[in-house]
Amino acid sequence: MNTGQSLFSIGALLLLSISILRVNNSILTTNTIMQDSKLGVLGISLATSLIEEANRKAFDAASADDAVDNLADLTPPNSLGPAWGETPELFKYYDDYNGHIKLDTTKTVV
Repeated sequence: MNTGQSLFSIGALLLLSISILRVNNSILTTNTIMQDSKLGVLGISLATSLIEEANRKAFDAASADDAVDNLADLTPPNSLGPAWGETPELFKYYDDYNGHIKLDTTKTVV
């Protein structure tokens, strides 16, 4: 091989390397976006199921059996939230969800 052929070979390898790096970067970016999208859908799904679960319940003990005509009969704002020792599995009323935080313990979506 003479010097001209060597330079062409080096240039071809350089172009090939740059192309491979660009494709690899594009694939990694696409995977990151797909992962974020999957986790976003999972989070929205979990939040929607929690909201639907809460919506099936009466607002508080005063409104569990009958309609409420007077706002004073409802739980005062500073008393909203679960009763002492009440866990999310035992929530009876909608107001028990006030301040509730649910941590997602599922593994990352692949």
